[in-house]
Amino acid sequence: MYLFKTTNWWETIQWDNHVLWSIAVIASVFLLIIVLLDVFGMEVEEEAQKKKVLVGTRSILFFLAVFSWLSILINRLSDQLVLSVLIGFVISGVCTLLVGLIYPNLKQTARQSSTDVTANLAETGQVSQSVPPHRNGFGKVQLITGAGRKELDAITAGQALPTGAPVRVVDVIDDRVILVEPIVQKDYPHE
Repeated sequence: MYLFKTTNWWETIQWDNHVLWSIAVIASVFLLIIVLLDVFGMEVEEEAQKKKVLVGTRSILFFLAVFSWLSILINRLSDQLVLSVLIGFVISGVCTLLVGLIYPNLKQTARQSSTDVTANLAETGQVSQSVPPHRNGFGKVQLITGAGRKELDAITAGQALPTGAPVRVVDVIDDRVILVEPIVQKDYPHE
């Protein structure tokens, strides 16, 4: 059975299939962009991740992509739109929950295996996302190590650290968070 029965299939399909195809393409494109940014190290931080909430942009896009593609496929095989949408909704909901529960753990395992935080004590780096003052929140610091650059969550005990500020690691809070302090001009060796 062919997926497309005619060459001008867009004009031949009904409005409900137009909706499913539009959702499928748009959600897939945005999901692909987010995944590529993640893979290439430009992680997209979400409010949902900061608050440890299951529903975020990635979850919604994943659900919409799986739901719409499954509904399209099942509808093409059975020609029963209501059944296709119902089955697509249930299966994509289960898949989204499973991925939402498994993905953060896989990501954390990969981060831990590639980063031994205790080895970062006294390392220097640069603030990549501003760090709030007096341990009132997290920022991000990019450390320069012998193995290259790595980005970690950071807090500071003093004043806020703006993006681009040079810092030194003074303590390891846990396996994901470091305490940093600014490097003042006198700390740099003179040339």
